[in-house]
Amino acid sequence: MDPNKITVVTGEPRSGTSQMMQTLKILGVDVAGEEMPRRSSDNFKNEDGSWKSDITEEQIKEIEKSEANAKMMNPLGFYEVPGVVMRGIRGRDATEYYGKALKIITSAMVDRQAPNGGFIGTDKNAIGKVILCLRDPKHIAISQKSLSDKMLQVAGDDEDWVYHNSVEAPSPLRYMAGIGPFISWLDKNREVKDRILVVDYEDMHADCAYQIDRICSHLNINPTAEQIEEAVSNIKPSLRRSSQFIEWAGLYADDGIIAEEMYTSLKDLETSAMSAIIEERVQRGMLELVRWLDDTEFKTHIEINSDLYRHLCQNLNNIRTVLTEKSERMRKLGWIPSEKCKNYSISEKNYTIKRPVDVGDLTRPMVSCGRDDDFRTAEECNHCWNNGWNRYGINHNPQRLAK
Repeated sequence: MDPNKITVVTGEPRSGTSQMMQTLKILGVDVAGEEMPRRSSDNFKNEDGSWKSDITEEQIKEIEKSEANAKMMNPLGFYEVPGVVMRGIRGRDATEYYGKALKIITSAMVDRQAPNGGFIGTDKNAIGKVILCLRDPKHIAISQKSLSDKMLQVAGDDEDWVYHNSVEAPSPLRYMAGIGPFISWLDKNREVKDRILVVDYEDMHADCAYQIDRICSHLNINPTAEQIEEAVSNIKPSLRRSSQFIEWAGLYADDGIIAEEMYTSLKDLETSAMSAIIEERVQRGMLELVRWLDDTEFKTHIEINSDLYRHLCQNLNNIRTVLTEKSERMRKLGWIPSEKCKNYSISEKNYTIKRPVDVGDLTRPMVSCGRDDDFRTAEECNHCWNNGWNRYGINHNPQRLAK
């Protein structure tokens, strides 16, 4: 491994990126990131691990449910850097990850402005070897459906997670919105393409010993026999949340074919033909899936997309009432920056979020951040608060947030 570059593990969510990070760690690679997301419960506990006296039973239930959901997603560990995994890493931020393996999802490899007004992407000059984790988009869709069903069981039948199943049929749009820009970017950056090892999820489960040998050769590492044996045994068939076949239904049939072609083209790293037909299809998918913070219209104070917005408008299954009540609990727990952050104020400068035609574009004021006298979108402000500056004004990651 190159000590002056980042070894990037990339792929779509539920494609085996966490499994790959676990494998690399077992093989002796220095991996960047937390095994599990930062535990919010630590902010509410004393040094001896007991709950603070001012925390109510209702608040404890909410915190424990949130952590149970995170563990349900990947019980063997994520190994990711909050923020970086979804937004990428650019410029001087990259140096602290040199010589390490770092997880970055495919859409965050592409340096561009995100639909919500922020910036995402990864400095290609910092990238060394790349391991691209692929999985059939049909199986990804089923895995996400299976996962949301399990989260419903964890949360309870009368709780908030009902909106995870609000889409009637599995959709390929999320896959297309992530993989599409990556294919186009990869086709224009062939020097990165030449440093990629493709590892298919099904191949990893079918013959993990062979795939681990390919990984070691690609990264030029020499683990011990014991490490290899442990890495092989770490591939758990029980965590294949689904590999069954599905048909893309109704309106998604044509897009499903495109998604499958994207997957096949990346398996062979033959991206030129797909790059020519991606633009229009992906743009439509990205507008449908763009997320924004609902802190004004319905006041749920969660990030929603167009599908959930439509459900909130109709209050299907009483979802608007349920999520509004959840927002009140979040407010009490200090998870909403406008309530507690001394640096927060609304500015007169606006930004616009592009959304599907039936939903309409959203124009709203930016947040004026007193921490560095800069402007931020409401989405960036909320992300900063919950991943660094908590309700006590404590900076959990001064190196990252200072930039």
